[in-house]
Amino acid sequence: MQRVRKTAEKVSADRSGNNNTSSDDSGIARTGSPCREMVVAKHIPSPKLSMANSYYAGSLIWISMTSFVVGLVAVVGSQFENAVQSVFKYNDVTQHSACTTVLPILGSMAVLNVGLAFPAMGWQFSMLYQPVTPSSTTVLRLKFLYWCETMFLIQYIGGVVGLVSFIFYGIRLKMEFDGFYSTWGRLAWAVNAVLVLLVAYQWVVFDRFRTHQKQQLGAPNELEHVGSWKFRRWISGLLGKKAKTTSEFRANLYASVKRGQVIQVQALLANALEGLTTEREREMFFWKLYATPSMVLGMFASRTKNPMHMACQQGDAEITRVLLQAGLNPNFLDKMGGVDMGIGSVYQWLWRRHNRGKYALVSPLHVAVSHGHVECIHALRQYQANLDIVATTDIFSKELAVPPLFYADSRDTMNVLLEYGANHLMVPSFGTAMTTTVLQHNLFLDRVGLARLLEDHGCDYALTPLHALAAAGDVATVQHYMKNGVDPDMLGEYYVGLNQRTPLHWAAVMGRTRVVEALLLHRATVDFTDRMGRTPLHWAARHNQVGAINALLSNHANPICLDDSNMTPLDVGSHSGTLREPAIRSLVSCGSLNINGAYCGDTPLHLALKQGHKEAALALIACGADIYQTNRDGRRAIDCCISAELQYSIKKASGSVDVYVSYDPPYYAFAKAVCDSVETNFISVNLRPVLETVPNKQLLKRVSVVLCVLSDGYGRNNLCMSELALAKQHSVPVVAVNCDCGPLSEELQVYLYTRQIIPFQRSVVVHKSTPTTDPTSHRVQLYAIEMNQDVFTQAMRSLLDGLRDEVELHRLGKRRRHPLGLSKNTSVGQSSRFLPTLGIAATGVEHPKTHSIFVSHGDCHPEFVHKLKVHLREKRVSVLVDSNNNVSDLKERVVAAKDAILQCQLFVVVLSAESILTSLVSDQLAFAEDKGKRIVPICLHANVDGMGT
Repeated sequence: MQRVRKTAEKVSADRSGNNNTSSDDSGIARTGSPCREMVVAKHIPSPKLSMANSYYAGSLIWISMTSFVVGLVAVVGSQFENAVQSVFKYNDVTQHSACTTVLPILGSMAVLNVGLAFPAMGWQFSMLYQPVTPSSTTVLRLKFLYWCETMFLIQYIGGVVGLVSFIFYGIRLKMEFDGFYSTWGRLAWAVNAVLVLLVAYQWVVFDRFRTHQKQQLGAPNELEHVGSWKFRRWISGLLGKKAKTTSEFRANLYASVKRGQVIQVQALLANALEGLTTEREREMFFWKLYATPSMVLGMFASRTKNPMHMACQQGDAEITRVLLQAGLNPNFLDKMGGVDMGIGSVYQWLWRRHNRGKYALVSPLHVAVSHGHVECIHALRQYQANLDIVATTDIFSKELAVPPLFYADSRDTMNVLLEYGANHLMVPSFGTAMTTTVLQHNLFLDRVGLARLLEDHGCDYALTPLHALAAAGDVATVQHYMKNGVDPDMLGEYYVGLNQRTPLHWAAVMGRTRVVEALLLHRATVDFTDRMGRTPLHWAARHNQVGAINALLSNHANPICLDDSNMTPLDVGSHSGTLREPAIRSLVSCGSLNINGAYCGDTPLHLALKQGHKEAALALIACGADIYQTNRDGRRAIDCCISAELQYSIKKASGSVDVYVSYDPPYYAFAKAVCDSVETNFISVNLRPVLETVPNKQLLKRVSVVLCVLSDGYGRNNLCMSELALAKQHSVPVVAVNCDCGPLSEELQVYLYTRQIIPFQRSVVVHKSTPTTDPTSHRVQLYAIEMNQDVFTQAMRSLLDGLRDEVELHRLGKRRRHPLGLSKNTSVGQSSRFLPTLGIAATGVEHPKTHSIFVSHGDCHPEFVHKLKVHLREKRVSVLVDSNNNVSDLKERVVAAKDAILQCQLFVVVLSAESILTSLVSDQLAFAEDKGKRIVPICLHANVDGMGT
């Protein structure tokens, strides 16, 4: 008890820096801080109120009082046996029987056990636990609890001895005890039986009361004796200064890790490793301290108090990495709990409440997996932790001797282990209760979700030793089995396994290349299909096992074999997302497999993008997959992306561009800022080099939109104007931003309209000319531009909305049609068909005739437009309608139409499903709106006669 108190004082001192909580005798807990002190009063209910509002207190007091009364009567009656017998009519007891000997013993036990009710009465001297600190989850075991546990131990041993004696003498006397033939004897036996039942039930209620008191304090574990650890320190001190220093280092390091003190852990490791220059020396240092202890006689093993186990238990990935970087081996095994031979441990063992898992030798990975600390798993795997290391246990707990995968009880944890390549087909032991796979283990525990996840990864039921050895990669034993005549296509032991998989399937799943070659050498069927119709090549591709894929293909495995879902091995691997470029190239190099083939209705790229597998999709693109290939439903692969970020990455990898930026070279800095901001929102952008002199015609045909960066010299730059002309020719919409540009020239107004331009002038604070750093661009003077980021960000929102709309229209295939239906090789200035205004030469000196109404129809519905024109002219209204006469080119027609719109009083636009897709209608409508003209729309529907198509 003294040692426990000292330990508690030490823990309190360690936590005093982080916890400024104190309490006084009045039951008021005070929580202090550097700024102020907050007093929180805790109302402690009276014992009577506690008994009335308790789960177990009332029952414990009732059974204790009943047992006390019966026991007291039994003791008094046994002491005055003759007086009691005189009450009966006949005194037929002639000798002292065994029942009268047991009666006072049981009665005394029942009387003494009345003390078990004292904790339920709320008396301070009988409290069972006390927290180390008010906020601590570690509790001290008080003296009264030790007294109760001692009483239980004595009575338990006495009960076992009494039961054995009763059975022994009952058999010897043939159950003919003396007391059975007298009234007093039968009464004594009955009282003994009642006392046994009362005492047993009293201990059951007390144990429940005790457990509830501990758990409501948030303390599932108790602070036990630490005398054994101090004894080791004392022994190490006798062995010499070096041993004592090592022992102190190990104790301090473990305590620092437990408290999460990263800086102190680093300091301790730095001091201990000082002078150890090589990695080998550091490994030897930690090996002497934390090497896996041996299991003595198959039952006992010491504990090294490995700090990495504690770090993984608490989920402290930072300290875990510090220990790994220092050189501590992640594959050392250790116990998470020491053996304490105190009364408390014996009490727990007798109630069968001890945790056997605490006494198994496990790796840090076991601990991290069992607690679900994914970051610790990543850290351990980064330093080559063994994913399939098996725990070591005593001979009574062999069911705990399993790899970390058996400890996973969450989907995230199991997913991480499977992605790292843990052997999910491992059978931990042959011929024992653990001759099972992790799939069976989870099915036994009704973890259906985890079982389905394992089945998706190819996990199976334990079939034969050959299957398990093939999955483990034990080539020598597999060859031994083959030489002894074992069938390489074995499907199970006496029965065909549910999934109908051969050892070759298991080896392919785990990527055991040498085992695959050995099985194929002994004539294993290379294209054997399982219950899902999948061959070993399907499973090798599913797990990106390049070595197994090459081995199977070299033995003529069929790369276009379809499973029950009509999926090829490439489809299966793409759908899983694990497939990478080397494996894809191996599958495609056979020649018979088309990487863009939609065997199951979707191409491999469709499957990868639908599942959001970015790395697999990028690998497919690198091997020649087409992002514009359509599936059975007519959807392009690029349209199957589940997020804008994924679509952006795929487009960048394939060279596809959404936005083409047209800018004047001196304003490269501003164009680059706009480009970066657009790409931050996952829209792919092409920014041509500063020295580029020729527009990229092929790229301009495929982009969704052209982004025009207007500046002072933009209209005088031939390259910029050529890019706008090409965009107009290929019906590519143009979105403009104004950096530093005045009123639009007439030439720019052919392609742009003032009300469609997004102003960025306010975002430019100052720009100044700076010499270019590229010696080859001495004729280009670049501007260094400083911007107001808040204004720039606000303007970018409007720009991004417009760009997203155009990209989406392009994705849906709703790009506006060119009004003239020009071929791809026809330039704007060489068109053979043009639309002039009526009898007006656009370039002539004469001003055109003024008309009241201008009708825009986009060359759609000529019959309806003609009827409208005739009807209006009958009403003596001056009308101008676009026609096919008297202009030489498209540019002349656009200029003439703008002049007519400027002169008219009313702008009439014919809107229909066809006309709204033409650039003529959209451009003329935008120009009329820009010039403030009154606009009257006429909406046509499909059922209007004479509408035309």
